[in-house]
Amino acid sequence: MVKTYRKIIPMVIGLILLSGVSVFAQEGYPNKPIQMIIPYSAGGSLDIIGRMVADKVREDLGQPVLIVNKPGATGAIASSFVATSRPDGYTLYGAAGASFGFLHIMNPTFSYGLNDFSPIATFAKFPHVLIVNKDLPVKTLAEFVTYAKKNADTLSYGSSGYAGTDHLAFELLKLAVDMPSEIKHIPYAGSAPAITAIAGNQVQAGILPFSALIGKQIESGMIRALAVLSPERSPFRPDIPTIVEGGVPSLAASTYLSCWAPVKTPASIIKKLEDTVRRATEDKTLRERIEKMYHEVEFLNPQVLRKYADSEVSKWGGIIKKLNITVK
Repeated sequence: MVKTYRKIIPMVIGLILLSGVSVFAQEGYPNKPIQMIIPYSAGGSLDIIGRMVADKVREDLGQPVLIVNKPGATGAIASSFVATSRPDGYTLYGAAGASFGFLHIMNPTFSYGLNDFSPIATFAKFPHVLIVNKDLPVKTLAEFVTYAKKNADTLSYGSSGYAGTDHLAFELLKLAVDMPSEIKHIPYAGSAPAITAIAGNQVQAGILPFSALIGKQIESGMIRALAVLSPERSPFRPDIPTIVEGGVPSLAASTYLSCWAPVKTPASIIKKLEDTVRRATEDKTLRERIEKMYHEVEFLNPQVLRKYADSEVSKWGGIIKKLNITVK
């Protein structure tokens, strides 16, 4: 019995000490740089706006927030890295939408989903927009649908990557308005090259994140915007009709830029990060910089963010299964 106690007592003391260190670490958080993992290459809206927000968080918390780009495997590289990181608040995930939540539906060998992440907050949102090359003889969504049904064998559309939201949104449009399946999908390594390809008529159409780059291409006359995929018209281009006005309300939705932590990250750390992001979104200068990118600043707390992500996974998961979209 004495020997047993001799073995147990050090274990108990060790657990108490570890518990004390954990509590101390939470109270002293952050005491070293934080990294936010971005599942895309540098230069996209999540990367650029993420860096803007990171600067404000640094000013607030007194520690650098480093943006680390880990593109590839439709986001699986970045999301698995975060999901398996220590839940201590020093490794965060930057998301555009909730694609990391339905990767396991497209790839059964991928083990992680929403339950492996804790929501922190959103900091901006944007709609997607249906754009076409200037030479396509259409000016409205209805005209585009009619044209596509008659010319499916010569029509192609671009996206920012296979199995991404851009790809899925166009496929959902095809289902909603009964466009032919023969319309070719050409994936690009990001939205910027896809927009360039549409402007250059390498592909004729695409549903891509609304951005200042698209705004410039519209103004130059190289592309034409047929509809924004949101319930209301964009405050940046109110002349463009919504997808609801075009008769396809099922596609109306905003995409949120948000940050997440590994599941089991202490609630006190999540709350501290949530409050910091909220304060950042209230900064006038930051808001103006984000709006110049055709994104709206909007803060959602963890509870509302989780509901949004759940609805996204439900919607896109159904489309993925129906179309049998798979990745490896």
